[in-house]
Amino acid sequence: MDRALLEISQIPQSRGLDLVANLVSVLGQAEVTGTVAVGMALARLRHRRRDWWLPLGVLAVTVVELALKQIVAQPGPVRDASRSAGLPFLTLELRGAFPSGHIARLAYLAAMWDVIPSWVRVSGMVLAVATTVYLAAHWPSDALGGILLGVGALRLFRAIATGMTPPAPWRRKAPDSMNT
Repeated sequence: MDRALLEISQIPQSRGLDLVANLVSVLGQAEVTGTVAVGMALARLRHRRRDWWLPLGVLAVTVVELALKQIVAQPGPVRDASRSAGLPFLTLELRGAFPSGHIARLAYLAAMWDVIPSWVRVSGMVLAVATTVYLAAHWPSDALGGILLGVGALRLFRAIATGMTPPAPWRRKAPDSMNT
């Protein structure tokens, strides 16, 4: 299934499509998502939000992604070098390609931005997955693994953040002294 989907994504070829795919790919770079996460955390801290640290969970996602790439030895597809823009970002040679870190980081941040309509966030993720597979940077299953990692990590961290938040004043139980 992976190979068939990858081959289908390789049929269209144009310089314009290559450029758009590379620009979308930049959004998932660790340097970009890390900077966005720090900015979001600082903005939340400035507004004295108890969950100010939640955007920084993207760093944990990156650590888990790197660990999984060392554990799951799934080689990535053979890349067509002509499609790559060769942008100067940090690259690491890892054993495997699973899961896609670009997609995991984007999924984490996209799922976090509740102020943006869901259809926009989902459309953005579909575009990111399509461009990642089009560039032959990852297999479709790597992209799916990235989505599951990013969204799963956010759900975990939100559960932790919610557990740390005290109940709203109107939901507090009445003191026992009122019952006597």
